[in-house]
Amino acid sequence: LGMISSPQSAVGVMGVLKNPEEDAEVRADAAEALAHIKDERIVDVLIDSLQDNSPLVRYSVAYALGQQRDTRALPALREVVSRDRATTPWGSVASCALDSIETITDQN
Repeated sequence: LGMISSPQSAVGVMGVLKNPEEDAEVRADAAEALAHIKDERIVDVLIDSLQDNSPLVRYSVAYALGQQRDTRALPALREVVSRDRATTPWGSVASCALDSIETITDQN
């Protein structure tokens, strides 16, 4: 979804991510789609979504923040590394956040 999405679709995708009534896997997919859309508002929505109840969503959000490569995400990602112990089928949320920190800091 994100690979073919345009900035015009960002508002709708962000709405799916923020909707607690939506299935966690759908919200996780929305977070991954946002990884590939450049829009100034996305990073703030992703940072807020690191507080989601679902480890799947938090993992995908951490990934998306790394792909956005915005240094504003670093404090929130560091907090995830230090406190989030949840795991997903893809790995731990903290390890994904650490990978994203490395992605952001390596580009600067």
